Amino acid sequence: MSFNSLEFVAFCLFSVVLLRTVPPGLWRNLAVFGINAAFVATFAASFVQVVPLVCFVLVGYLAILAVARHAALWPAIVIVLGLFIWLKHYAIVAALPTLSFLYLSVGLSYILFRILHLVIDVAQGSQKAPGFLAYLNYVFFFLNFVSGPIQRYEDFSAQVSTRPVPISAGAAHDIFDRIIRGYFLVVVISSGASIFQHMVEPQFYEALAGGFSVKAMFYYIAVALAYVTYLYTNFVGYMDIVIGIGRLAGFDLPENFDRPFIAKNFLDFWARWHMTLSGWFKLYLFNPTVKLLMAHWGGSSIRLYLGAIAFFITFFVMGMWHGTTFVYAIYGLMLGFGIAANYAWQTFLTQRMGKKRYRALCDRLWYYQVSRALTLSYFVVAVTCIWIAPEQTAAIGTPAGLAICAAAMIVLAVAGTVGGIVFDTIKARILGQGQRPRLARILAIFTLCLLCILILDAGLRSAIAAQINSVPHLYAATGRFIFFFLAGAIGYGALDPLAERLRQPLHNPGFNPIIGGSWIGVRLLILVNFAILMANDVPEFVYKVF
Repeated sequence: MSFNSLEFVAFCLFSVVLLRTVPPGLWRNLAVFGINAAFVATFAASFVQVVPLVCFVLVGYLAILAVARHAALWPAIVIVLGLFIWLKHYAIVAALPTLSFLYLSVGLSYILFRILHLVIDVAQGSQKAPGFLAYLNYVFFFLNFVSGPIQRYEDFSAQVSTRPVPISAGAAHDIFDRIIRGYFLVVVISSGASIFQHMVEPQFYEALAGGFSVKAMFYYIAVALAYVTYLYTNFVGYMDIVIGIGRLAGFDLPENFDRPFIAKNFLDFWARWHMTLSGWFKLYLFNPTVKLLMAHWGGSSIRLYLGAIAFFITFFVMGMWHGTTFVYAIYGLMLGFGIAANYAWQTFLTQRMGKKRYRALCDRLWYYQVSRALTLSYFVVAVTCIWIAPEQTAAIGTPAGLAICAAAMIVLAVAGTVGGIVFDTIKARILGQGQRPRLARILAIFTLCLLCILILDAGLRSAIAAQINSVPHLYAATGRFIFFFLAGAIGYGALDPLAERLRQPLHNPGFNPIIGGSWIGVRLLILVNFAILMANDVPEFVYKVF
């Protein structure tokens, strides 16, 4: 079941009503179990396809019971990990025989984290082995079954058996506001970025076949930025949807993103991007690795750099977890190298300059913008491993392909640095530092979109069928863009503060829920119309505008 389908919306509405009405305790646990079972069943065509996933979960529970009775921890972890790698059919075990039928693997990666979390915590005595029903509800919970967030068992168990807190009108407005913003990101922004990526990607592969060129680098930048936009808006939108639905049902799911594109370095980026994943790896892989390294080499002169080694190992494994082919090993190497280099650089500067002078350096505008631009450009290049077509991996790995990636990273870093300094300077001098952030954000988005029009019109004329070849056509295209931008801003909620100020003279506690609900309805109507546009007319719309 796709989370942006009408079936998912209807399923969630039924689930929210059910979980709000059943009594707490056993009945609520049984209701959660039934909802989870029905949700998982929508991904399988037959019961047989679910059997391997169920067996994996049962093996995980047996491992939990074993370590609860003081069995060795490492054999339990190895068994669970080995079965996971075999079921996911990683390239390293491709020679081993596999099951002869298609089976369900959706959610398997996130179920692994929940099982290992319980296995390790129960073995260490910080958590008691859960009951079987509670365990099944935790690992199969429908809101974080597909893509997280990764919630700790103690947080989940405290909510699953208790009666949900009543929702006020203001809280309900905030929840629906978040859900609508999530769907807007997924249905409109993410879909548009994905369509643009697939439209330009063949042009990049064609240019790549000719070796290094400015044209190939430009196409690469366009595709890479489109993919990162798709990845971020799709993931953040999904989190907004499931967290909002969870709050309606009485579950407080953890946040997973915290404005990662303002991160000051690679370490800070991964503290903001997919936070529950980063937190899980920090707790269960990074910390034990550091302790192990310190126990063997803690007294040597490289003690302060052992963290870099631990970071490299952790993020290499994290990159490998994202996919089953060998290209994800390259992704892991890039993540590991980036995070280790960042940590080693911070350690070196702190030792050389001292903490006070290093913090002062980090607070300088130019240093922050350079560090931020390098971080984001490196990440944009690193995720190439995820979107590149399998048949193109050899071409991108040639000297010409690597030169394209390196040149693109330099261009993005320089452009990001200059653009960040200019924007922050303008915001500080015209808007006032720290004032009217909503307006600043709207102006930034609007300016960025206009720049995209100019860049695409100048650089992709050969790839687009309908070119802007007359002044009236340009005016019409610009006007249409402004109309869709304003409609999108209203649908996303960027103009909510303005609407709030306009309705202040009508402030009446009795009318607030009606006015708030009506405004949510307007935004929902805009979202539905955008969804219809994106589903039926996006390619034509893109061609006409650009």
